[in-house]
Amino acid sequence: MVNEIKRDTVDYRDPTPFDNSKLQSLSEISKAIRHKTYGEDTREAMAQQGEALAKLMQETGGNQSAEVAAARGNFELLGIREDAQDGAIVKAQSTAVKAQSTANSKFDANQAESYLKSITAIPETFKNLNALKKAYPSGKNGLFVTADNGHKYIYYDGIWNDAGVYQSVGLAEDSVADNQLTAGSRDVMSSLNFDATKSAFADKFPRSVYLKIESGGLTASNGNETASDLSARSGFIAFEKSNITLINRGGAFQFQLLQYNTDRTFNTLVFGWKSNEAVNYTIDTSYLYRIAIANVGASTAINIDGAKTKFLITYTDEKLTYDLTNIDLINQSFVTIGGAQTPIFAETSTAYELIITLTSTEMAYYNGDSTKRVAAPTSTRGQSFTLLDNQVLAWNTITNSIYVSTGPFDSGTIILAKNTKGTVQSGEFKKYYDQASIERRINQQPSSYWDTYLDKKITEIQQAEQNLVTGDAFIFITDVHWRDNKKRSPALIEQIKQKTGVQKVFFGGDVPIAYGTSDKMMSDVLDFNNQFRQFKRQRDFYSVIGNHDFTIKTSATDDTGTTLPVSESYALFGREFERYTNIEQNKMYYYVDNSATKIRYIFINTEESVDETVAWGVQAKISQEQEDWLTNEALNVEDSWKIIAIGHVPIHPKLSVYSSKLDILKETFDGYNARTKLDITSVDGVTATTDFADAKGQVISYICGHNHKDESIVENNIVYISTGCDANYNNDSWKRTSRTTSEQLFDIFFYDTTKNNLKTIRIGAGEDRSWETLA
Repeated sequence: MVNEIKRDTVDYRDPTPFDNSKLQSLSEISKAIRHKTYGEDTREAMAQQGEALAKLMQETGGNQSAEVAAARGNFELLGIREDAQDGAIVKAQSTAVKAQSTANSKFDANQAESYLKSITAIPETFKNLNALKKAYPSGKNGLFVTADNGHKYIYYDGIWNDAGVYQSVGLAEDSVADNQLTAGSRDVMSSLNFDATKSAFADKFPRSVYLKIESGGLTASNGNETASDLSARSGFIAFEKSNITLINRGGAFQFQLLQYNTDRTFNTLVFGWKSNEAVNYTIDTSYLYRIAIANVGASTAINIDGAKTKFLITYTDEKLTYDLTNIDLINQSFVTIGGAQTPIFAETSTAYELIITLTSTEMAYYNGDSTKRVAAPTSTRGQSFTLLDNQVLAWNTITNSIYVSTGPFDSGTIILAKNTKGTVQSGEFKKYYDQASIERRINQQPSSYWDTYLDKKITEIQQAEQNLVTGDAFIFITDVHWRDNKKRSPALIEQIKQKTGVQKVFFGGDVPIAYGTSDKMMSDVLDFNNQFRQFKRQRDFYSVIGNHDFTIKTSATDDTGTTLPVSESYALFGREFERYTNIEQNKMYYYVDNSATKIRYIFINTEESVDETVAWGVQAKISQEQEDWLTNEALNVEDSWKIIAIGHVPIHPKLSVYSSKLDILKETFDGYNARTKLDITSVDGVTATTDFADAKGQVISYICGHNHKDESIVENNIVYISTGCDANYNNDSWKRTSRTTSEQLFDIFFYDTTKNNLKTIRIGAGEDRSWETLA
């Protein structure tokens, strides 16, 4: 239709009052009639409409075309301006529009005013619709309400039409019957739903997500509903939180999760059929979801009531540390926190500093015999407390004050948390801290497109472990450049650690990106630390410094930027290793032994040139102190020990982006294996004058990153290996595509000391590699 104008719809959801201090425009009047919630506002608008029409016709000299054009506002016809609430006005304005077909006709202002005054906004009431039809079989202008259902009716197109519940009708006490509730509301109040909640209690969850379960299936490829008694499906679920736990009691069912857009159109299959008893998953709360459920094997009809009570979805972060059904708790003193909330724990770049933020809900203390209850001051809700190493967050229940101290503590004081080297090892909050630590690493699972691939890789890793006669395995990841990373590697690594015996994680350096602000750099470093710190707590994480750690340039055309001093870099990235390595302050080199397999891992700092006055001030260099440490201590092992060195920059000239400033490292390793005497000087003046005639070990490999490439070369029985970057870059030989398994890249290394071979299993972009006969 030419020049079609959008039609408005009835929606009584505007509770704001209608401005009756002045005569409003016709468009504002119509908007009020259509949208105002309360009758007094719509009645005032109806009254003003006649006055506005009369005023308009006086101003236009009775020109009907101008009058209609102004009165219809943004609508194609006056007759459709009015909603279902006021059939009389619909008819009045329809009459005016029909008159438009007579060109240049005149409409008498007095006639219009008289016609509108005949309309009343006060509805007539009738016992029911039949009584209304009997009274006005041929219709009548106005509003009419029937007492049996409280609905309003209007007459148009030759019939009486139901326009919904009249707005002034309210709900009296005890007036809502069961049949007036929606099916969903009845389900929520059903005994089956209470059974589901009780089932959630058994798993220490205070509630479960309401699922409207019905018979029928969902097609995985397009999300369409199918008729089937072999499966059940949920309604659309709008999750409040991103971390969910799907509980399949006793493994009774198989289930799959589908994702839909907010308009309920299908988006994607989140994951295919699973039959685990519990699955932790991270979803995007901006979408809607549906779950499909079937008996395992889907060969028999599903019991809908059983699905409602044995299949649950809960919010992972609401899991409690105590059993809600354990009555023994009654006799124990304890601290409770309302609203299923827990304190928030955050570590900072300051050595062992820990920030604890209390919840926004009430925290209370109960003694064992229930004779005392103390609620924490409301002023402390949401308050953050900073604890240094060995400091305690304490709550004096006598003075009712919460504070940080090292003691001593008065009688009646509860220890909420003690900071021990950046961790909570004691106090009432330890259970929350431990739970948060577990959830950070377990509940974040990789996206569904990793599922099948990762299962296959885990099987390969498990097989490689079985084939390992003697030796060791570790994960090597490098050059994450965190802002340009899809950040799924921590979850992938955790899954591998959970399901295999591979536990050590080696990081080859480079957290920040090349260009940006110092704030972005610090934000990326802190976020990386938070996501990988879970492995440090397990004492399984070891790292070296890269040339971007920690420096950044403003842009490719602006040489300004930031380079952190060595002491600050160490605080960010090295101090935590003091708890479980022989690292020394402000030195990012150390070694770790596996005495059972006689393997020493040496972590080398290839970036000892730091100029904090310029951007990109971290450059390749080995100090005399580190070279002396390497030759005199790190390489000093007992007979038959093997050595694997980890660094950032390649040290072999045939690997890309190698640095000649590190030649002394390669020459040291060669001399060690050859049992020769060294008398060499690097381009930076660093010397090595060591006699390795009595050396007992063997250097097997030097592994690094930096060049973002999968390269290797074997020379003098040492394999020099570089590994591609975990960042989502395409500057290596592997094409990276987001939301596919090529978006990440890291290796699982296996070194067999009996077979003297080294092999990798690649996770993500790239291929597996192997090197034989390294003795």
